[in-house]
Amino acid sequence: MKGGDWAERGNRKLEEGDLDGAIECYETAIAADPAHAMAHYRAALVLQHLGRHAEADEHYGSAVEVEPELADAWVDWGNLAYGLGDPAAAISRLETALEAVPDHRRALHNLATILLADGDFDSARDLFERAIAAGNAESRLGLANAQSAAGDLETAVRSYEAIIAADRGNAVAHYQLGLALQRLGRFEGALSHYREAARLRPGFLQPLVNSAQTLMDMGDLGGAEETYRRVIGSDDPAFRARGEFGLSQLALRRQDFEHGWAGYERRLDIEADGRRWETKGAPRLGKRDLEAAGRVAIWSEQGIGDQILFSTLLPEVVDAGIEAVVEIDPRLAAAFRRSLPALRFATGTQFEEAFDRCRFQLPLGSLAQLFRPNLDSFARQPRALLKADPARVAQVRASLDDRPKIGISWRSIQPLATRFLESAKSAPLEHFGVFDGTGATLVDLQYGDLEEERGAFDDRHPRLRRRIAGLDAFNDLEAVMAAIEACDLVITTSNATAHLAGAVGKRTWLLCLAANPPFHYWVPGDDGHSLWYPSVEVVTDRSWRTWEAAFEAVSRRFISGSNRPSR
Repeated sequence: MKGGDWAERGNRKLEEGDLDGAIECYETAIAADPAHAMAHYRAALVLQHLGRHAEADEHYGSAVEVEPELADAWVDWGNLAYGLGDPAAAISRLETALEAVPDHRRALHNLATILLADGDFDSARDLFERAIAAGNAESRLGLANAQSAAGDLETAVRSYEAIIAADRGNAVAHYQLGLALQRLGRFEGALSHYREAARLRPGFLQPLVNSAQTLMDMGDLGGAEETYRRVIGSDDPAFRARGEFGLSQLALRRQDFEHGWAGYERRLDIEADGRRWETKGAPRLGKRDLEAAGRVAIWSEQGIGDQILFSTLLPEVVDAGIEAVVEIDPRLAAAFRRSLPALRFATGTQFEEAFDRCRFQLPLGSLAQLFRPNLDSFARQPRALLKADPARVAQVRASLDDRPKIGISWRSIQPLATRFLESAKSAPLEHFGVFDGTGATLVDLQYGDLEEERGAFDDRHPRLRRRIAGLDAFNDLEAVMAAIEACDLVITTSNATAHLAGAVGKRTWLLCLAANPPFHYWVPGDDGHSLWYPSVEVVTDRSWRTWEAAFEAVSRRFISGSNRPSR
């Protein structure tokens, strides 16, 4: 038989589900006719399905070498590359497919999906729109996801609603609509769609996790607990970890630290690199090891805020006589070395080299289980942990006038994976306008490219907001700490600025709505202050349903005389 005949026989074998027989036929076809592009392509598809990726890669390459315009082969070769962790090769191959067939529906959709995951939202939207125009209905959901990821939430909501109107059984669309509504603070709507997604697809557990988080955002801790327990009852170990971690957050909010810290360890099973240092050989530091621990590597596994939060326990590491090497964000290294000279702070390769000479290791967040086992133990929290650079403080003070100075920060800028937290942790800058006419100067401590919002505020309230010349509030945290120290009061939502203000011991009003702090560490003690940062007062009220109401009340408090700086 000729090569084409063997290829046709391979196609019949494939239709019958005989994959091994199909491969034999395709290979025979190629032996008879090495330039049979479709035999190479079909063989590659079957080999990829069987997990024989190296052989599949070779046959895809041969197919497009023989027939460079074979767009389907370029698309599936790109999919193989992406599945093997090579997005650059995937993008290149999908772009080549589109050069051959500009309206190739799969190439447009797949390339858009990769670019969306890579954060190129504008290009992803354009490609999804082209795919829809070419007849790819699946791309409607992709376009809505791109709109949501880019922050165009109202448009995304309309897109998801249109998808659901056409297909009410689309569990993924319900889930994604829930995410968009959650980010908009429309918790009831989000909860409804999460529940519908879970009902439509019982094995789809992420909507349950998000339902529990939404209930927590709404202050319904009992409902959140019930939902997390449903997640724990699943057969999926990854989701059981998420459920147990969620219950730990509830316990910590209730200040049940014994159970809270035990479940908090499950975070290490959720984060992609959560246990990266635990595989390096050094045993984990336990309570029984404290007296003779010797040299210990304490590694950071979270963002700036959590690094600062749990670093407030480092003075007790010193008191325990532990010779610790602490991994720290480079932006904080100088401040920590100045403030805690008894410890060694290292970054990057410095920490890697030091780790090998340590007897024990411990994640920074796990210090809490050792040193904060109950509510009474928080009496040992330091009033201030970090010392701002005195020279920089003097420089900032010299640049400001003598009016009362309020440091302000209003936005928590989240990565895509946790962007649903932004609305709960952020307030519009415009509400700080209530301080116009109070005699105060607002010192801008906010990081991020928010110039449009700043410009609109300044147009309405000339000379109320001041920005320290040259302040890089993201990269130069030493300058931020100096600016905080130069202020009389800091007013902020939950973000890195709040942690820095608490760490330097500055009098701070942390604002949240409806007496429902976004995280356990802002749940106040009996005196209304954070357990972790004694200088931070959590200012809230159950009646505050909007930021407008909160700022009106806070401005009245400031005007009434509670604004006197504490020295």
